[in-house]
Amino acid sequence: MFSMGSMGESDRKRRHFSSLSPTAAPATAKKLPFLPISEDKKLDIAVLQFQNQKLMQKLETQKLEHTALENKFSQMKERQQSYDSALTVVKKNWEQVIYFLVNDLASCSERSREYICNLDSRYAAVASDDSPSTVHDVFLSRLMQTGATESSSTYNCVNQVEEQRQLNSEKEQSILKNVVTTIHKFWRLKDGLHTAVLKKLPGDVSYRQKLSADLEGEVKNLRSAFSELHLKHKSLASEFQARRDLDAKNKAELCKLKGKFL
Repeated sequence: MFSMGSMGESDRKRRHFSSLSPTAAPATAKKLPFLPISEDKKLDIAVLQFQNQKLMQKLETQKLEHTALENKFSQMKERQQSYDSALTVVKKNWEQVIYFLVNDLASCSERSREYICNLDSRYAAVASDDSPSTVHDVFLSRLMQTGATESSSTYNCVNQVEEQRQLNSEKEQSILKNVVTTIHKFWRLKDGLHTAVLKKLPGDVSYRQKLSADLEGEVKNLRSAFSELHLKHKSLASEFQARRDLDAKNKAELCKLKGKFL
């Protein structure tokens, strides 16, 4: 049997051997505490975290702005498409209007002139020779001035375009002449009807004179309106003429430049 003293000795040796064993060293090292981080490093880390947070916020803001710009661009593209379709419709209708003015209106004005001439021949006999005609004569003379519908100057580079414009200008002059003739015949017809109505009215001379004065005042107002319309037409025609001349000049310069580059 072993004694109690021998057992105590063996226990002390075992504990001493365990403390010197190499396998126990790593476990002891793991339990050692880390060294404390310096205050400067803590400050640097905090600054980096703050800067990173600000950059993230700025990035999110830019993403939102980019999304808003994309939406706005899409809306503008949709609006542009609607504008393009509307522009196509307007251009098509404008071409139809020009075709009507240059072609159909010529025949319509000719028919109107013939019709009013036939009516005028029926009532010309009752029209008084001394009926007032100064205002509408001035109107007709102004309206038929050559400066109102002159064609623009021609250039060698745009001869074909200018020939077409000259043809359109001749048609416009024909239309204008028919319109002026129709207005003149209408005025003569009005004077004839006015005289005929006065002859058919019964009785009171003062009433007839008052009615005649009222009709003459209304006619003067109409003639004044026609004169104002003519002045506006002449102003627009002058502006249009200037634009046509400038356009022809620009096209000629463009042809010269093209010739230099070729």
